[in-house]
Order: sequence, then structure tokens, then C-alpha cells
Amino acid sequence: MSIKVAFYTFGCRLNQAETAIIQQSFGESDYQLVDYRQSPDLMIVNTCTVTENGDADTRRLINKMRRINPEVKIALVGCQAQVQKERLLELPNVQWVVG
Repeated sequence: MSIKVAFYTFGCRLNQAETAIIQQSFGESDYQLVDYRQSPDLMIVNTCTVTENGDADTRRLINKMRRINPEVKIALVGCQAQVQKERLLELPNVQWVVG
């Protein structure tokens, strides 16, 4: 059985383009791409810290994902991941912060 992976993007067009590239890589592998509401095993979130609510939006999404699947593993990428790595690693279910 393949690992179910979902993607969510906050922010600008660059973030959207980067997410599409990452998603394509996973799609070409043995991962099953699913909507984030379909209880993924792995959630990749492209974060944004530029928008006014970017930081809070990331925390809200993580909490929502934990309600959908308490065992979900979360990877954070993007500009918030670059500037808040240590703080983000303290959030529940966050396994990786890459930025």
C-alpha cells in the first residue's frame, strides 16, 4: 500500500509553483496523492510569513490536520520554515522543517 500524501500552499505564486514541482515529484513515485481532507499519512505545507495571517494560518492548518488524522506526519517548507525553523519544529506532528 502506498503512502498517502497531501499538499497545501499558503502565499504567493512562487509558493504555488514550488508546491506543484514537489507534488509532481511525489506523483512520479509510489505515493498516492490525496486531498488534505482525506486523512493523508504525510502532509507537505508550503508556508508563508509575508501575509498578515500567515503564521496563524499554518498553526490552524496543523491543528486541523491533527483532528483529521492524529498520526499525520507534517513537513513544512517555504519562507516561514526558513525564518522560524526551531519554533515550527516544536509544533505537534511536525517532523520536518525545510527552508
